[in-house]
Amino acid sequence: MKNWKSLQLLLLVILTVACLNTSCKEDRKVDEAVSYEVDVDIVSPANNAQMVVDEAFNVEVDYTRAENTIHNIKVEIVDNNGNQIQKLVERHAHVANEFTFKAENIKIDQAGTYLIRASTTDLEDGAGEGQDDSENNLVEHTIIIQ
Repeated sequence: MKNWKSLQLLLLVILTVACLNTSCKEDRKVDEAVSYEVDVDIVSPANNAQMVVDEAFNVEVDYTRAENTIHNIKVEIVDNNGNQIQKLVERHAHVANEFTFKAENIKIDQAGTYLIRASTTDLEDGAGEGQDDSENNLVEHTIIIQ
């Protein structure tokens, strides 16, 4: 009886791993000939928005990829030196056609000029079909904190 339960558990683990391993790989069969191009739009804040230190603001980013899957998304705030000061999201979205990311009550506690950077990459760290697609799917808005 003990061996039977162990066998059942082993089969469950194998099935789970097999399902997880193929979930996005199935999309690759359809998308292999299609470059990974996504329309990334930072809806808010507006480019060159001016705010005061510790003023709360919202970030909204729309991702659109007609008839295909949007894979890895990332939204961050970086300083003038390119240092990340806040990571708002970095995850595998796996959503078809459209995806909207929203973050509320974001605050920056030091005056300066910052970039809100939104991007998306294909399954393999931005290297779909041997190409680095991160620059094609990267949008930045400047925000000025006074």
